[in-house]
Amino acid sequence: MPSDAFNELAEALAEGVEALRGGAPLVRRRVEVADPKRYGRSEIRSVRRRLGATQAVFAEVLGVSPRTVQAWEQGQKKPSSLACRMLQVVEERPEVAGQWVSVET
Repeated sequence: MPSDAFNELAEALAEGVEALRGGAPLVRRRVEVADPKRYGRSEIRSVRRRLGATQAVFAEVLGVSPRTVQAWEQGQKKPSSLACRMLQVVEERPEVAGQWVSVET
């Protein structure tokens, strides 16, 4: 799931390596990464339900404990910036989360 920022960074690194090899001058670029969206308890529950996941499965997808998901959904804790970034990925690209989960019958 390469983003525009990732692509720009990769391109800049490739240019830097090429410049070092060939002695060409380096080009300086400024890359800004947007802050992750902040999620409240109802938004977290909504993202989870759209995936059709239990709190336990959702926790596995996000790399946190089921207790953490429960605390978020009850408003007892707020997700970290990293967790918000993961929530944003799952919300915007649910098919990505689907690639991480396999269901056996």
